[in-house]
Amino acid sequence: MTTQRAPAAVLASLAAETAGAAGDWQWLVQGDEDNPYLVYEKRDRSESGFPLICDNAARQAEVSVPLGRAAKRGQPVTIALIAGEQRIALKGLAANDNGVYGHARRVPYRAVVGLLGSAGRVRLAIGARASELAEAGRHERLREFVELCKIK
Repeated sequence: MTTQRAPAAVLASLAAETAGAAGDWQWLVQGDEDNPYLVYEKRDRSESGFPLICDNAARQAEVSVPLGRAAKRGQPVTIALIAGEQRIALKGLAANDNGVYGHARRVPYRAVVGLLGSAGRVRLAIGARASELAEAGRHERLREFVELCKIK
């Protein structure tokens, strides 16, 4: 079994994100009626930590999270969402799009929405790296997003 280590810059970024999660980060619903997305990003919009993208035409959802510069394009990634005992592992690939992102297509929409709707902490993990997705604003923005996303 091979152990993958996260790059130091990515770990530092996630540590800073977790430390300032409640005050510096916010939940928003963006996009349009064809492609709405729920995003957790810095208030100054300099960084995105978690977008859940709804493609209404294709009837599929996607998740894309920043990986840091050391990740290689096409490298397999597992994006885990964790709330209490519930855990969803999303398999995807590293992709370049204004940075390097772990991109999972055709994610289980109902399961992801259900987990994000849970009370309490939700954690996002990629390998050994983890960050907390703040609860403040999450439930309100999730309800808005679900109204716009036609996947059921």
